[in-house]
Amino acid sequence: MRLLTFPQRRAIIKGLLSASSPTKQELGRRFAYFLGFTPGPRGPDDGIDGLIEEKGLKIHFQSKLSAKKLDVDEAKKYYSDIIVHRANISIMLAGMGYTKAFLERLAAHSDITPVKIHLLTLEDIFCETESYEKARNDLPRLSQLQNLDWSSYQ
Repeated sequence: MRLLTFPQRRAIIKGLLSASSPTKQELGRRFAYFLGFTPGPRGPDDGIDGLIEEKGLKIHFQSKLSAKKLDVDEAKKYYSDIIVHRANISIMLAGMGYTKAFLERLAAHSDITPVKIHLLTLEDIFCETESYEKARNDLPRLSQLQNLDWSSYQ
């Protein structure tokens, strides 16, 4: 796929982040479905936009397309969701990223160490960063996000 230009990436990200909460929730479900996950329910989704059970592993997908970096409260919810769903691998897609407090709180849970966690942002997806490449190693279908017709999300 041809990488988008900086102005194109910024416009798409700005558009996604300015959407209503119900639209963002639906986008998370659609991303999950597009990636081959069994999407979570509409509305309050019990901390899961999608789940795949494959080769004896549970892969958890959560999308939080907030216009602000995710904070410590979101880390608490995310940790709880990973544990409740007994995920072996978890991929979080954030709109703007993660605060230092989010990262510190998540790392403070020693029982989460066996879980492979990929914390991605929309920028990671559009720029195909190193973080994106690492996540793609665990979930090759992640590269399919590059095939979405982003012009249809206006």
